Amino acid sequence: FRPGEDLPALAPLPVTGRAGDGLTAALTDAGDAPEDLAALLGLLAKELGGLRDACLQGRAESADPRAFALADRYMLLLAAGAVAGVWRHGRGADAPLLADPSWAVACLARICGRLGLPVPEAARRHRPAVEGEALDRAARRRSFDLYGMALAG
Repeated sequence: FRPGEDLPALAPLPVTGRAGDGLTAALTDAGDAPEDLAALLGLLAKELGGLRDACLQGRAESADPRAFALADRYMLLLAAGAVAGVWRHGRGADAPLLADPSWAVACLARICGRLGLPVPEAARRHRPAVEGEALDRAARRRSFDLYGMALAG
């Protein structure tokens, strides 16, 4: 979960297994996350549980058209797990953006919306910080990724 380091290996079809995987596991432990972030992680962990139940009930078989919707939900939960992991491991980094939970709240709120989950109103108060960072990066000609690298030209 640290930028520049290797990614952990993914187990084949982990959503159908009992053990889970490293990415979605990041959703199941809010730990010491700020309240707004913890609320979103709780919603996503509950969604992950529902997805696992659906897969274990056989709805993830490739011949079943519902499998495509389950795969889409799983992909979004993997992205949410990556956000949670990068935030959790980036707090001690020498990167102010990663230490601030606002970007993670904004990303997870967007993912919750795509999953059709209710987005808590409190999540909206983090948008100005993220929008301000984006405008600052545009003005300084820096990339919009985790690194904020200087752009050529």
